[in-house]
Amino acid sequence: MMALAFVRCPHAHATVGVIDAAAARALPGVAAVLTAEDLETEPLSPGLTGQGFVPTAWPALAAAEVEYGGQAVAIVAAESASIAADARALVQVAYTPRRAVAGIDEALAAGQLLVRRTGSHGEVEAVFAAAPLTFTETFTHGRCAAVPMEPRGVIAD
Repeated sequence: MMALAFVRCPHAHATVGVIDAAAARALPGVAAVLTAEDLETEPLSPGLTGQGFVPTAWPALAAAEVEYGGQAVAIVAAESASIAADARALVQVAYTPRRAVAGIDEALAAGQLLVRRTGSHGEVEAVFAAAPLTFTETFTHGRCAAVPMEPRGVIAD
């Protein structure tokens, strides 16, 4: 059984240049170092359906562009987790950082929308018109992501 370590981009948005994995591949105990060029896979796309959902393709490894911090650009397979981690540190990636879209208004202006749903119940406008007092406020909160605890993995013999 091999242990894997992922080489992840430290930038929120970047162009990926040359990936030099020669030193990592030469480390004793390393079975392989793979980049997007080595994989013959189609990007994954969620099978979610529903009102306003726009599917987004996710490549197994980033090729020419990294779209979020921590996106994997290479995989190291080695005889142990410690060897894989040591080899990962030897992989050199030339990144050209790019400007990241960091706010909701900027993302909407750039057309970066995953889901848009609207709805109402009853006579909303009439209720507001008849209300003795109304107020408007904009609320914000930090980034939110569903991060389930269960891993997605398989061991085959």
